[in-house]
Order: sequence, then structure tokens, then C-alpha cells
Amino acid sequence: MTTKPRQRTFLDLTLACLLWFASMSAAESASHDPLLGGLQLTGSVVDENNEPIIGAQVFVYTAKPRQGSSSICSYCCADCEKFARTDEDGLFLLKDLDPNLQFRILTTATGYRSRYNQFVLPETGPLQIRLETSQEANIPKNRKTKGRITDLKGKPIVGAKVTVERILDENHITGYRPEGMDPFAISDANGIFIILSDTPFKSINVSIKARQHAPLLVNDMKAGTHSVLQLTPGAIVSGRIMMHGQALPAAKLILSGMNRIEGFDVGDFETLTDDSGHFSFQHLPPSTDFWLTGHIEGFAAHLKFDQKPVRTPKDLQEIDTGDFSLSIGFRFSGKLNLENGAKIPEGTRLSFTQENGADRREMAVDPEGRFDFASLPQGVYNLFVDIKGYHLSQDNPNITPFNGETLRGALEANINDFPVLLVRDRNGTEKNPLNANVATLTRPPRPFLAPVRIPDKYKPE
Repeated sequence: MTTKPRQRTFLDLTLACLLWFASMSAAESASHDPLLGGLQLTGSVVDENNEPIIGAQVFVYTAKPRQGSSSICSYCCADCEKFARTDEDGLFLLKDLDPNLQFRILTTATGYRSRYNQFVLPETGPLQIRLETSQEANIPKNRKTKGRITDLKGKPIVGAKVTVERILDENHITGYRPEGMDPFAISDANGIFIILSDTPFKSINVSIKARQHAPLLVNDMKAGTHSVLQLTPGAIVSGRIMMHGQALPAAKLILSGMNRIEGFDVGDFETLTDDSGHFSFQHLPPSTDFWLTGHIEGFAAHLKFDQKPVRTPKDLQEIDTGDFSLSIGFRFSGKLNLENGAKIPEGTRLSFTQENGADRREMAVDPEGRFDFASLPQGVYNLFVDIKGYHLSQDNPNITPFNGETLRGALEANINDFPVLLVRDRNGTEKNPLNANVATLTRPPRPFLAPVRIPDKYKPE
């Protein structure tokens, strides 16, 4: 088997920042970085006595638009894995931040409780963060769990990120992480991590990511225990992208886990083709089913890469998926229409997502509410838009019968000028009453259908 140039995967890129320690002074206030074009967030980290904490880790944890809304999750932005480490004066610098976003900051340090700062704007000036000592030895067993992360040889893995995904509380009720629980922990030089909580819990589900290792999902980690968790190098998936018989460089490929059930969803991985059109995904979960597809940004307009099922091999093994060719994709364009012809809020975004998770798009609409998605594979899609004070109307033929929050349909041809109708929220009434039965939930999706006519209530008064 020919060895191909190794590509940096999405996992490599996002986890590299967890191991990159930036020690630099941040005496200046946040400003535009003239070289990188983004914003800088500066600040300091101190203890209860206002003494600087050296080596504290400061993360961009989540972000949201300054104006409008986004249907993409708040922790999926490119800035949301950025990280800095405080210097000998307790100062830190986060740079090249998106000027269109506001940021929720998370700070961690060995021997201290993690702390959030609610959404901040970098240009408002230096941020002072005060941490409390953890006093872990005094915390009851039912409010903490510990672990040690190693490689296949038993050596500790430094800088692994352990993220809390779900919890089981003392009443045996499952749910998302409560505000008083550490959202994640970073393994230290001995591979040790600890997660603390303000309230008791029975167990937690976590995901673990570390540089040059496959991610790991661990369910039912008991409170009061000390787990030993082993990460493996993972599997490799490779192939080549062709167009008109020629190799296509710099095309973006995505592997999306088929199983989207919580506790088993391994997420998405991205890579680019090299100059010879070859791609290589590194450090993948072994023996796992994925969809392989190409992203719109990676290809010329109106071209698509038909998705293909791929099962990863065992650890340290590689599977070559062969050559893939590009073909003409579908277009889906349309316009948002608010009741009474109201103006579309600035910054409004919508998403168009393939149901198996292999193709997910988001875009901002123009001032008139128009949108245009190109290079779409055939499949079943859900369209979602969130505008404060409005919800999708029952006048939309493709409105989902079970929650009314999306438009669902089969994309089998180009669709142009598709109208999306939204009505005002009414006080004391549900946005869209549940009206589904088993038959409507299980029937095949209909193609996307436009209303026969747009009702007068969506026209300007």
C-alpha cells in the first residue's frame, strides 16, 4: 500500500489548541489584530487573595452572534476550541476572535474550581477572572469522579479533554450537565483528571479527545470512583477525489458518524485533499460506521460528492476507499416570509440539514430573507430557522407534524424560490400544537412542496 501524505484532520486541529500553551503578556486591552484580522481578548487570572495564578487555562467555551440568531450549536464555532495559558504574572491573550460573535469564557487551573464568565465582548477591555480553590479532599464522593488516561503502553496522556455529556442524578433522572458541575477537565502530567459538582450525582457520560489518539466515549462513570481509561491510536480512512479524470486538490471531506444516538455519537471529522487529490483521516474510532461526503466549500459551484458508507477498520489499520468522482448537485433556494410582511431581522440564519447528518449547511439570509443552497446530494432534509417572536406556520406543506419546528422533505430535483412562511407567536398558545400519530411519523417524507399560493397575511400591511 502506498503511503500518502498525512492530512491534518479536524480532530488534530481542534485538539492541538488544548496542548498549545501560549505564555505571553496581555497588558493591552482587546483590539483588532492587524495581522490576523480578528479581535484580541486579554485579561488576568487570580486566586481569592488576588494573587496571580500561573498556568491557568482559559478557553473560549461557547459563542453566539452579536445580532440575530444561529441554528448552529453554540459550541461548534471555529473559535470555540481556542485556548491560552497564563504567564508568570497571571496574564493571558486569546487572539484572532470573530468580531461578529460574543464569547463565554471558561477558566481552569490545577487545584482550583473551574469558572465561567458569561458572554463578553473582547473590545470592552481586560477581563479579570478570580478562581476559588477546589478543596477536592473535602468534597463528598457523590459529588466528584476521577480518572487516569493512558495510552496502549500505560503511559499517561497529558492534555486530554474529558467533556461531560450527560448525567444520572441521585433520583435516577438523566439530563444534561447542571450549571454547578465542571463542564470538562484536562488531564495533567500524570494523566489525572477530576470532575467536581455542586450537587450529588450517580454517574456521568463523558467524551475524551486527545492529540494523536482516537476519541473515546465512556458511559456510566460512577461518582466516587477512580477510573483508568485507555486511548488507542485509532484507524485510518483514505481515498482520492477526481474531477473529469483529474485529481482535485484542496477539497474538503467530512466523515459523519451514522449512529446519532446520545452516548454513541462519535461526531464529525474533516480533512482536505492534497495536491494529488488524496485524503487521509487519521485517529478515527475503530470499527465504527460513518458517512463519507464532501462539503460545499470544498468544491466548485453546483458540484457534489455523493455520500458513501464507510466502516473504519481495527486500530492501527487503514482502509482505502478508492477514487470518487464529482457530479452535478441540486440547488435549494427560497425566501423567508414573515406575517404582515414584517422586515427580516438583521443577522437571521437558517440551516438545511440532511437527516443522516452527512450534509449540514447554514447560511445568513439577505435583507429580503432570500437564501440559496447549492451542490446538495439527493436525500431527506430538515430546514430550521429561529426568529424571535415568530414560528413556522401550518400553511407550510412540509411542516413536521410532530413538533412544527422544522420543514422536512425529500430533495429530488432543483427547487427555486421556495417560500418559508412564519407567523407571530401568540401569548398563551403553543407555537405549533402536536398533531401527529404513528402513521404520520413513520410515513416516507414527501418532496418539498411550495404552497399553492402565499396567503395575504404574509404580504405587507
